[in-house]
Amino acid sequence: MDTAPFPEYGDGGDFIGARRMRRAFRWCIALVVFFTIMLWFSEHFLRFDHAERLYLSALTKAPESGRNLLRQAVLHDRENNEYPSPKYVEALAEREEEDLILPTYDQAYRLDLDNPFLALRYGCRLFHDGQVTSARQRFRDAADLDPKNLLPVYLEASVIPWLDETNEDLEPAMGLIARANNAPGKVQFPRPLWSPALPDSGYLYALLRRQIVEQCSEPLFRFTSLAIARAEMAITENKIERWPEHLNSLKSMGLNILKGSLDDEGGAPDRVGGGSAQAYLALAICAKVVEQQQRLAEKAGNGPDEKLAQNETALEEALNQLVAFEAKRQDTIAAERDKFSLPLRLGFGTLGALILTYGIVYIICKICRVSSTSHNVAHKRLGRLAFGLWTGTLLGLLLLISLAQGASVGAMRGETVLSGLWWLSVGGFTILGIVYPRISLPRPSEVVGARPSGLDSGTLERDAQKSYRLAYLSLLRRYMGVMFGLALLSLCVWTVAYRISSGVYPWEVELLATALESEEIALVRQIVSSFI
Repeated sequence: MDTAPFPEYGDGGDFIGARRMRRAFRWCIALVVFFTIMLWFSEHFLRFDHAERLYLSALTKAPESGRNLLRQAVLHDRENNEYPSPKYVEALAEREEEDLILPTYDQAYRLDLDNPFLALRYGCRLFHDGQVTSARQRFRDAADLDPKNLLPVYLEASVIPWLDETNEDLEPAMGLIARANNAPGKVQFPRPLWSPALPDSGYLYALLRRQIVEQCSEPLFRFTSLAIARAEMAITENKIERWPEHLNSLKSMGLNILKGSLDDEGGAPDRVGGGSAQAYLALAICAKVVEQQQRLAEKAGNGPDEKLAQNETALEEALNQLVAFEAKRQDTIAAERDKFSLPLRLGFGTLGALILTYGIVYIICKICRVSSTSHNVAHKRLGRLAFGLWTGTLLGLLLLISLAQGASVGAMRGETVLSGLWWLSVGGFTILGIVYPRISLPRPSEVVGARPSGLDSGTLERDAQKSYRLAYLSLLRRYMGVMFGLALLSLCVWTVAYRISSGVYPWEVELLATALESEEIALVRQIVSSFI
């Protein structure tokens, strides 16, 4: 040996036992990481067949990104099943390119002739492309399949004027609307295709829901604009005839649409139906009608109707509320994405910093030729306490961040404080790792002083200092390695707990970032209660 043996610095210790302890720790961390990866892998690649996996993956992506996945799902399902599932084709139709939407809807409809919502969506798309007769037939099919839903009847009425080129006769459409207003039932817009394995509170689901409402609103908007233009012309030409009755029918239709904007099941409207998009459609129809009703009152020589004026003001205020709500939605979603990605940024940033620190210490150890013998120095009570506190601190902060995510919408309250505490902990425990070997190891002078007095003190001092330096670097390297392993362990434990509690993994931000559903429910409920 180049130096005298110093048991205080690892010489002559239990080398095999120390190596087993290190390997056991590494295997423990590796098994936890492996379990976490296998949990994710089994859920995404073993739990469902190939077509369903593609379908679920497409649902968690933006419509344009999920298109190719759904094409593969449709192809795989068609090649491997005697009776292909229509949901893959219908989901593809929701996201398909413009010139392929109608053929895809036709394919889905042929596979699922008893689906009233699919018939509705197909009919709206046919109307958008100018195929009015076919659109009307799909709306009739939807009404036959779901008699309690008033939307198919309203949509059928809205396309009647476009069955001929003149668009002159509105009486059949108005008569159909009046009959629907007096029929039992409610207005229910189609819902997006989704999977029960995924939460439907994320912004992607809300985006699809609003797109569906907007697509199904097109015939109603166009018919209302046509009817209001005809009413305005009739009032100007003093050919009022049945227009007071027709305007009341249109307003009743708008109010029925407004009622359906909340999903009122069991008397507790705690979920969004068509939401703010449906409420906007209903209020826009009512606002146009009230404007013409006010003109009728003035035409009759009675002057402005005060009740109608109040109603008009209330409708304008409600519409402005909805516009303002939608204007802040994207900013809120962006803040939500940042909020839910915070623990991922902190976790990966910490792992990166620890890897960098460990790498620097490892290179220094190689340069200084730290041998395996130096690794025999056991961790003292301070080190074991530090490792326990480090793990507990990470898990505690991750828990606090998770609770803060659920307690806020948009930007997370206390995000700066939590981030600061996180990095303060990382920095503090890293600095402790630099100080820890000095506290744990005896000074060379103490070691030399404990030796018999007959030895060469000068040589012994030099040997002790060299062994001290090697033991210091070894203990520092092992400390940083343990910190990294425990950080990885904490993130894996938190990931599994997060999956169990929320139903999704913490990196599935698209499913976690909410779309202001609770705020939308409150706003729509307030508006509905004001007019119904």
